[in-house]
Amino acid sequence: MEQELNQQLKAIKIVYTALMLGVLFFALVSIYLNQMIGPFSIEKTQSFVQTLQLVGIIISLPSLIMAIVVSKKRMQNIADMVIVKKIETYRSAMIIRAALIEAPCFIFIVFFLLVGGFEMLIIPGLGLLLFLFFYPTNSRISGEIGEDLSSF
Repeated sequence: MEQELNQQLKAIKIVYTALMLGVLFFALVSIYLNQMIGPFSIEKTQSFVQTLQLVGIIISLPSLIMAIVVSKKRMQNIADMVIVKKIETYRSAMIIRAALIEAPCFIFIVFFLLVGGFEMLIIPGLGLLLFLFFYPTNSRISGEIGEDLSSF
């Protein structure tokens, strides 16, 4: 059972790292494309850029709030579960949280591709910081599921 839990913890870290690196690599490729061929949009007026920023923020704020609220709600009744079920519940909550953090990052990277303004990369940068903050270390997982995982 200990080896199975260890494998599940490794799988959680691999999935989370892949989600985080997806944002990072997409941002790097977008920066490269922007430097090589420029923005994809012909129209780069101030009002167009501001509209994209407004739309992005309207989408991002609820998404980032929901990332925290939904993951906490999923973890609410975890105390009475066995450890294997706790790990499964944590994994699903972590994936939901990561996806809700990832979505605004991708939206703003696409906006960056459209207009080429580096201010569009602020939200993806903040998203990567959130990814690092919520990274599933054994101590973080232990705290969130209420089990001691220091031996894994």
